[in-house]
Amino acid sequence: MSDHRPTSKDEDLDIRERLAAQEAQIQLLLEQSGKPKTYPPGHWSLNLSDDDDGDHLDQNQESERFVAQFNKDDNTSAGLPDGDNNEDYLHELLKDVEGTIEYGPDVMAQIAEGFVKTVIRPLSKESASNIKDKFKVPGNCKQFNVPKINPEIWNHLPPQSKMTDIKYQQIQQTLSQGLVGLARIAQEVASRDVQTAAKSSILKIAIDTANLLGDQLQNISGRRKTEVKKFINPEYNAICSSQAAGTEYLFGNDLNESLKASKAVSNVVRKSMSIQPNRYRPYTYQRIPQQSLNFRRPFSQSYPRRGNPGPYRGGRFQLRPSQPYQQYPRHQK
Repeated sequence: MSDHRPTSKDEDLDIRERLAAQEAQIQLLLEQSGKPKTYPPGHWSLNLSDDDDGDHLDQNQESERFVAQFNKDDNTSAGLPDGDNNEDYLHELLKDVEGTIEYGPDVMAQIAEGFVKTVIRPLSKESASNIKDKFKVPGNCKQFNVPKINPEIWNHLPPQSKMTDIKYQQIQQTLSQGLVGLARIAQEVASRDVQTAAKSSILKIAIDTANLLGDQLQNISGRRKTEVKKFINPEYNAICSSQAAGTEYLFGNDLNESLKASKAVSNVVRKSMSIQPNRYRPYTYQRIPQQSLNFRRPFSQSYPRRGNPGPYRGGRFQLRPSQPYQQYPRHQK
């Protein structure tokens, strides 16, 4: 009767199959844990992320498409500007990094005076409250709302961490109200009989500015997750890096599913790191720790075993038990 034992190849195959099954399960959990809404190619969206649609359109093209929706009666559509070459693009990036300021054309004196006051004159609490009341989030733009931390996590955060998160929320609230104001400007222009050129220009400026505010809104959400990550079990750190933009809660609307997916990812990574490659070892030997004093002692096999008196006792050498002591006669005078 032959003894069938799995070989190393069978074990490797079994491990790969289990990892593949776990990866499929993780993917299913991630899809069920609040996947952000995607738009089919050709449908307009804000395009706040690189993966918003399948075409990965340039932001300038997306803005032009948004404006073109309200100019359907005009047969002469504005052509898209040609993209700069790579050298010009790198030059612009370097200017941005180095902090070089390049000013644009001046605006009307009255407009400049009014807008400059917004950055040099603080608002009173009453004025700020009145302005905030005017900018309520539209019902079909609920994604403008500042995401709250899930109650399961919020209730266990220390007070100092809660205060830090509240300060971030206040900044996000201001950005959200700015988005509401831009959306209302676009609504006013698009719903009125305005010249096509003026309408296109205003809508283009509004959507470009909204993209800047929306990007900062998402960046601050990422900072909030990083702050909370300090107090989360390392097994569930993956929920701090997941993309849950546009949801009511910061860590997604279904926290339980997100936690399951995060733990599954952690287990897969841990198991894959614990798998050791099989190497052929022709000899099996017992490793002796080198810090032992007996490791370098010569002829260790000739000494008596543990429990028997050794050759060195009490600070002086003694004869081995196998060599009896011989008494020699004293010298006779």
